[in-house]
Amino acid sequence: PASVLTNVNRHLLGMNAYGLFVTLIYGLLDCRARTFTYVRAGHELPLLFSKDGRETRLESGAGQALGILDEVRLDEQTIAIPPGGSLLLFTDGAPDMLDPLGKPFGHDRLRRVARQRRGGTAQEFCQQVWRDVSAFQGGASQADDIALVAICARG
Repeated sequence: PASVLTNVNRHLLGMNAYGLFVTLIYGLLDCRARTFTYVRAGHELPLLFSKDGRETRLESGAGQALGILDEVRLDEQTIAIPPGGSLLLFTDGAPDMLDPLGKPFGHDRLRRVARQRRGGTAQEFCQQVWRDVSAFQGGASQADDIALVAICARG
């Protein structure tokens, strides 16, 4: 994964006349081994939960955004998803969502919601987290996009 993002960075630098950048996470899922090898370029760290709801805090490397520097430092990790465990990937729009008073949803609340909503299918997991984030928004305008991707291991 790191070599792919290094090439993406090179291409972005060649076509980036406006100083734009991109953050992302790119990974490879090995279903048989229940591992997820990913590389982070300035993106949010995923959330990993065991079947009983314990969160495994993932290590954070440099993970610089793409399209800015010639030599980009990336955060590459391989994690094991335990049987019955859940992995949630999300964009910064979820913790940055504001309620009508301007209070952010926040990373801690996202962790609590994800812990409570894990289980079931990956689709159900994402839909339930989205409902909680959307309810928190309470009609306030949305300033950023939100994407949620879940991986739920059978166990």
